[in-house]
Amino acid sequence: MTKFSESDLVIESLKIIEKYPQGIETKDLLQILRLALDPSGEDLEVLSGRSDDKFSQKVRNLKSHKTLENKGFAKFLENRFYITDDGINFINNNSHQMSDFKLKTLSINILNDWPLSVRTSNALKNENITFVGDLLLYDQNKLLSITNFGRKSLNELEELMKENNINWNSVEADAPQWFNKREVLLDAIKMKKDKGAYLESNTKGLKSLLRNSDNVSNISSTDKIYIDTNISPTKLEELIISDINKMLSLLNDKMAFIFKSRFAYKENYKTLEELGKKFGITRERVRQLEVKLKRNLKTFGKIEKASLINYFDKHETVSFHKLFPKLNEYFTNTRFVSMDIAKDRLAIFMESFCGVKEEYFKTPEREFQYFDSEQLKEIFLFTSSGVSTNNFIEIIKDNYGYNDFNSKMSLEFMNKKEFIKIVDGKVYPVKINKVEEVSHILLDFPKGLHWRDVCKIGNKSFTKNKWD
Repeated sequence: MTKFSESDLVIESLKIIEKYPQGIETKDLLQILRLALDPSGEDLEVLSGRSDDKFSQKVRNLKSHKTLENKGFAKFLENRFYITDDGINFINNNSHQMSDFKLKTLSINILNDWPLSVRTSNALKNENITFVGDLLLYDQNKLLSITNFGRKSLNELEELMKENNINWNSVEADAPQWFNKREVLLDAIKMKKDKGAYLESNTKGLKSLLRNSDNVSNISSTDKIYIDTNISPTKLEELIISDINKMLSLLNDKMAFIFKSRFAYKENYKTLEELGKKFGITRERVRQLEVKLKRNLKTFGKIEKASLINYFDKHETVSFHKLFPKLNEYFTNTRFVSMDIAKDRLAIFMESFCGVKEEYFKTPEREFQYFDSEQLKEIFLFTSSGVSTNNFIEIIKDNYGYNDFNSKMSLEFMNKKEFIKIVDGKVYPVKINKVEEVSHILLDFPKGLHWRDVCKIGNKSFTKNKWD
């Protein structure tokens, strides 16, 4: 994945084209953009079987995809770009707009994501410098005036800026979009702290979890992906799976197996005792390794976790199994199971991955873990067979106090557990005894019914009661 998308290049390209009323060829536009944007990292990867890199291809796509022409921003005549009035208006209206790439760069949480020394971290924290955007508001001399911040701390930051391809003068940090984004990020951090849900990482022990101790710097991407609340579940699921695959490639064989076995990820769930026997260690040692792994899951991958929590928190309750069908398959045998040995591992993983405490997220699977089946029997003492699913949902809401989402999910749960049978959009009882079924049948016969007729109806029902 390149850092600059076509949309990122539109505004910068138009600014250059505007300066050439006589028109500009694609090759010249490419060279000027390269100087202006200074692409690095993945942007400079040479494409297979080609002589140009990914950045060059993105710029050439402006022509081949007719990106500027389709938007009416430019015309392409005789192998040259010419700006239009709409293109000039777009520049004027968006001259202060910041690209997604620049916004992501400013949003990097340096206190969490960069391996700062304690002295440097404390000095920045006391100055309320949390993000790259905060840092870029200071020049080097101003930083040196901060209490307990010396030349050594400055060298440390300059080295990290260089590693992350950030130039002190390359990104303006005073744009309104950054300040708005900063407030959102701070609110997300505050929300987690207020709820007492934030899990502290133990990065000092990370090396013992990894296949190669040199990979510590690779566990957390500097090119963070911020999750928009309108992202499609399919796209988000792909990002999460990608981060899981990256994590498994970095973990050593033992920790990767513990991850798969304890979260039941593409692997049968295994107890601490089973894993202890496999590795020749005590079950307590396995538990310690599992705790260390859970506490550090949030550090892996490209997804920015505060924005992911914000995405999930827009739901009053969230079913990860419904939201992510592939993950539902990968985290095996964990849905709608009430036994403690097989609790909802997908939900537990998602909480560790986000860096929040267990049971932070409200899920229907947890709600139904203590489902009162006796209460359901009482419902069928005043609810006739064949009630429509919509009416039954309303009855469940009234009697169980579930919200709309959980009430609908409860139908799937009850059907799976064979408490009810759903046929042609109608609900029928299954787990009621003979006496309860007689009362249930007679709901449709207020004037009474002969016992032989009760038996005939009972024999055609979905219960397992036998009538003779």
